[in-house]
Amino acid sequence: MELPFTNLPLVKSIYSSLKSFADYFSPHERDAQQVVLLKKPGSDMSIIGLVTRQNLTDLPLDAQTRQHVAVYLPMGYMIGGYTVFVPREWVQVLDMSVEEAMRSSLTAWMGNTRNPTDPV
Repeated sequence: MELPFTNLPLVKSIYSSLKSFADYFSPHERDAQQVVLLKKPGSDMSIIGLVTRQNLTDLPLDAQTRQHVAVYLPMGYMIGGYTVFVPREWVQVLDMSVEEAMRSSLTAWMGNTRNPTDPV
């Protein structure tokens, strides 16, 4: 079924990106998902993000950056986001599901962050 989407150059790029993003949320990947609070030392600003990669050694980065983690910073209304490579010390794992974090990001954290059906 994927064959038509993987043979056209432009469609292949878009389809592959969307598939990878959707696979991140699939149940078999749940153990790798982490919601984190990202805070640069010496700064009062914090931002919520999702760790997307713990290991960057296979990427074409300098040796220092390969020691970092990849954190996805979603934008409001899911228009997109940014991936940043930051030192591990800058991230604090939060006790929050990825779904809860994405739902809250969608509304710019204006509403209740807990879904009434979520366990407490």
